Amino acid sequence: MDMTLFLRNIPILAYHKITNKIGWGINNVPVRFFYRQMHYLHENGFRTVSVNDFLSGGIAEHAYRKKVVLTFDDADVSVYENAFPIMQKFGFTGTLFVITDFVGKKDMWDVNPVGRHSSQMDWLQIKELVANGWTVGSHSISHRDLTSLTTTELYGELKGSKEILEKELNIGIKTISYPFNRFNSNVLEKAFEAGYEKGFILGSSHFQSETKPRLAIPRLGIYLIDFMRTFQSKLAGNKFEFFKQNIISRFSYGSVLWKKIFF
Repeated sequence: MDMTLFLRNIPILAYHKITNKIGWGINNVPVRFFYRQMHYLHENGFRTVSVNDFLSGGIAEHAYRKKVVLTFDDADVSVYENAFPIMQKFGFTGTLFVITDFVGKKDMWDVNPVGRHSSQMDWLQIKELVANGWTVGSHSISHRDLTSLTTTELYGELKGSKEILEKELNIGIKTISYPFNRFNSNVLEKAFEAGYEKGFILGSSHFQSETKPRLAIPRLGIYLIDFMRTFQSKLAGNKFEFFKQNIISRFSYGSVLWKKIFF
């Protein structure tokens, strides 16, 4: 596993929703938990780094210590309403991975047996984050399992979302996070062909040792079940946390199977 960024003491963390609402699964991180995590980072001298800094080589080799990358998949409105102001308080910025078909809509791609679908940010909210130093990447057009698509469909999801984001936000889009954490060597190859320079996954993967290592960069998700001790362990890049993440990521495929069976 290529864990270069973690070995340089730059943890890459992934969130989904920052909300006190009860949700299906473990993606809803309570606001008070998130505040404590950001407060801990600030009090311990951490500073946020954007994924684009990695792309441009904008971090001096001696300056890796006490840096952290905060990423948010899906662009849930709770990130704008709750995470954004907390991060501003501490001088932090993040990276938002956006699903272009669902901007300003409900998260209808997500399996939710209790029917509680949450809203996604609209373009004005996303633009406000960009204006305040946030980075934006793609999370595809429609949040489908990219490994199940035809070559034409796959390239359309990858290239299409990139073009939409670049047109709407007037910025270059160089990064992607794969929906449901579903990817394979073909997805990585097509992401490269579509113009992405970095791709982010949850957990680790043997694909990192192949021809497109920078299109499968490991992250650790932060969830409802993560108390401060676990948060600190993930910051340290504990290998056991990657093992746990790989197990959690397998459950996301349950959403894919559910949709195939019932929709």
